[in-house]
Amino acid sequence: MSNFDNYFDNHYIHKTNWLRAAVLGANNVILSVASIAIGVAMAIDFCYVSLVVIVTKTK
Repeated sequence: MSNFDNYFDNHYIHKTNWLRAAVLGANNVILSVASIAIGVAMAIDFCYVSLVVIVTKTK
């Protein structure tokens, strides 16, 4: 019965959930910021290309 009682004791694996949450949260932030930066860069690039096409067609 001693082994069964020790099974429910606190182990190190139960104490590392904060580390897992921090790593996954940081990964989520990095991906979100990178996605926004890529989207803004593509939108700016698309506007620049559109303006160049409009200006060259009007001449």
